[in-house]
Amino acid sequence: AAITCMAIRGKSSGMAGETPTFSRRALLAGVVAAACGRKRGTRYQGWLFVASGAEKELAVADLASFRRVATIPLPCAPDQLFQSGGHVFATCREGRAMMEIDVDNFRVAGRIGLSGKPVAARLLPDARTALVLTGEPDSLLFIDLANRRVATRLPLPGTPGDLDTNGLLAAITLPAKNAILRVSVPELKLAGATDVGVPCDAIRFRRDGKTILAGALAAREIVAIDAQSGRLLARLPLSVSPSRFCLNPGGGEMFV
Repeated sequence: AAITCMAIRGKSSGMAGETPTFSRRALLAGVVAAACGRKRGTRYQGWLFVASGAEKELAVADLASFRRVATIPLPCAPDQLFQSGGHVFATCREGRAMMEIDVDNFRVAGRIGLSGKPVAARLLPDARTALVLTGEPDSLLFIDLANRRVATRLPLPGTPGDLDTNGLLAAITLPAKNAILRVSVPELKLAGATDVGVPCDAIRFRRDGKTILAGALAAREIVAIDAQSGRLLARLPLSVSPSRFCLNPGGGEMFV
């Protein structure tokens, strides 16, 4: 199973009285660093939440000491994590649910039942609502996080692969149909479908929101379409099968 991690910057607590342990290699590295005269960097104050996709729990590590400090038991195995305010939300495919985690107290704060098995989730710009892509049945859900309810549901014409949003549109891959759907947000109305000729899975909007980039695993290429019209713009051949995308903070580069 894939491992999903997310870091939350904030003041770490409960670790001040503990004595850190060091290996001999770490101590020697510290001596060498001191000999070089380099100033020690400040510690990153925050928490790291880890979901393995297999165990019914979330692991929590203190990033200041990079040590596991807590385990949050869940009723189902978490798959994907995202943050909204002081809470972390975890989608659970087998549990057909989204679990809400209180990050201050490391406990489950609530549960949102879903009509299908979550495939992908994206937080919307207002940080109070989210989109969840589900299978069995195939649909796109608009979730009111504050009230823990599904506000709107759009049935899909095929099994979805991945989801992304620029705030105004959602882009969804349907690998079996060689298609990319564009859906207006938040009303969840179909804006158009593009037949790209190859099965695509991973999908991301370019940082400016004007271009949709989709990864074709078997064809080993990235397909680019115009977000507004759905027009096919380009095909970028690759030497690898593009399974996951990650954009840098500035949006000028994408890692595949």
